[in-house]
Amino acid sequence: MTAAPRALIDLGNHRVKLLLADARAPQVWTWRDASSQRDFAAALAEALAPGEAIGLCSSSPQAEAALSTAWDCFELWNMAPDDVPLARQTKGTGLDRLIASYAAWSQAGAKDPVLVASLGTAFTLDVVSADGRFLGGAIGPGLGLQQQALVEGCPHLDLPQASRENPPRRTATAVDAGTRRALAASLMGLGEEFAQSLQKPPRCFVHGGDAELLAPLLPQWKLRHHLVLSGMRILCGQPILGATWGSSSA
Repeated sequence: MTAAPRALIDLGNHRVKLLLADARAPQVWTWRDASSQRDFAAALAEALAPGEAIGLCSSSPQAEAALSTAWDCFELWNMAPDDVPLARQTKGTGLDRLIASYAAWSQAGAKDPVLVASLGTAFTLDVVSADGRFLGGAIGPGLGLQQQALVEGCPHLDLPQASRENPPRRTATAVDAGTRRALAASLMGLGEEFAQSLQKPPRCFVHGGDAELLAPLLPQWKLRHHLVLSGMRILCGQPILGATWGSSSA
């Protein structure tokens, strides 16, 4: 890669995010339908001239295959785990997990340990030591998968519905409360367990598509938006922009 990327792409299991160099927030599509694939390709072609550089973080080979023609005429930096300056003590860790963890550790001043929860199709909870070692983490079904499995296994139950009822008084709100609180409790319990391996208390971050739904149940965790793109900007030597990084606290 001879030039700084003019665009960054975060490609996940369901969504593709495009962040242009001069933008404060990404454009987001679901990539699994043909219309969205065309819209993404058109946005990329409109924003960049042929031959310009783009950076790609992909956690989905299927998405790469579906969208590859969109960036054929550009200089592609297909990022790899070795591009992330964390000392890995794991094998086979997804690039998105490494980049998000690096972004959180950098935001913590590269001096404190961090826990990073990603809440998407699956949830992950990863640990970085104060001296920048990626120690590993946990992977499990995300909120949507848990709710889907419950509906499929118990088809007589109502679909989940968020509510402030305390305790829940309807089946739909009971399903929502049970699944959301179960996931939040899992994250907090795992976080407490993982923190025992660290020399000082970690700073905790949460991001991903379901992060805002879980954030109210994680009062000690900082909510961050587009954490993978933020990490990609750091790796490209670009400043983190406020709207991209996110500034709200859980």
